[in-house]
Amino acid sequence: MKDRLLAICGISKNFGGLQALLDVSFEIEEGELVGLIGPNGSGKTTLLNLINGYYPPTEGQIFLDGHRIDGLSPNQVAKLGVSRMFQATRIFPRMTVLENMLTVAYAVGRIPSGEIERRAREILERLNLERMIHEEAGSLSGGQRKILEFGTCFMSEPKLVLLDEPFASIHPDLKGVLEEFMRAHYERGGTIVLVSHDIPSVVAACPRVIVLNAGQVIADGPTQEVIRKDEVAEAYLGGFAQGR
Repeated sequence: MKDRLLAICGISKNFGGLQALLDVSFEIEEGELVGLIGPNGSGKTTLLNLINGYYPPTEGQIFLDGHRIDGLSPNQVAKLGVSRMFQATRIFPRMTVLENMLTVAYAVGRIPSGEIERRAREILERLNLERMIHEEAGSLSGGQRKILEFGTCFMSEPKLVLLDEPFASIHPDLKGVLEEFMRAHYERGGTIVLVSHDIPSVVAACPRVIVLNAGQVIADGPTQEVIRKDEVAEAYLGGFAQGR
């Protein structure tokens, strides 16, 4: 039986007079690949920011492996095994591709130092970046930078990977590389939360989907069931659900 890895318990987040999230609760078991979808402004990125410690919640609690993590810093949360890919790509442009990978792993410190470079080279090869390993990251294309940041998320044997719009503005061929890597990680028992507006990709990849609208969970369950709910179609999916 799988164990509960992440528990979101009555989370609310206010920014002044703006209610970004309201009483959000759900659990994610170890080894799940979960899509987190919803219209712009529904609170998806805010929720990821709360999980990885970028913001503290206004109300509620967050647990990882049964230990409360809300209120911890992003660095502390990363050391506990939560990795994060941001919507706006974050890399070190004046470092080489390899140095970007090594820096993240050394900072998080979850794998033996003797294993770090071998792991970095293996991931870069799987992501088709091995030929650029010694190039400055700033010289990469936008899509390649996105893939590099994606790769850093898997450097330190994370318990939970949070991916925020990894397919945005990326060439279809490069997108396929990310999808294959993500699928392989999941099949090996890895846990991923995927935020994406690319609904066909979410439907194809994620057995379960959670839908946010106006800061609240309006649906949570098996993907094929969720996308057919009237409230989901009305809030976000438009004709997509009806066409399936």
